[in-house]
Amino acid sequence: MINCTPSRLRDRGLLLSLLAFCTDVRGAVAAAACAFGLVACQSTPETTSAFPDSAYRATAEGDWDDIDAAVEIGGGQAEWVISHWWFESPFVRQYRLRDSLGTEARLRIVRTDDSGPLQITATVGPLGDAAAEKRLVDRVARRLGQLHGVGAAEVR
Repeated sequence: MINCTPSRLRDRGLLLSLLAFCTDVRGAVAAAACAFGLVACQSTPETTSAFPDSAYRATAEGDWDDIDAAVEIGGGQAEWVISHWWFESPFVRQYRLRDSLGTEARLRIVRTDDSGPLQITATVGPLGDAAAEKRLVDRVARRLGQLHGVGAAEVR
């Protein structure tokens, strides 16, 4: 099944082609098939969608149990708030964030092993925004560094 949820608008060309085909095709059976295809496409879980190759990536030293606090503070410093978060697996945590304009960002933090660096990936908006992605990842990475090995760290 094709993942064409709103956060995957990079695949918008495929969705628009499907819509154009549906509007050109005559008949109730074709329209019903197209409607079913679009509904099924919309219901694909977000956890299966991959981050685009253009998404900003970095590694950071940090403690796995500090990632929520780091995203909350670091994301806030980059002017993002968490709207949803989930574990994709025991070693992968994803966040959906929004800014004051309603733009959506996705952030993924991956733990490769128990003591290794954390891999952080971000994508902003339907088409990507390299500067915003870098700022978000850098702020989260910086906060992870401040919290690394300590119980608490002053927010600066």
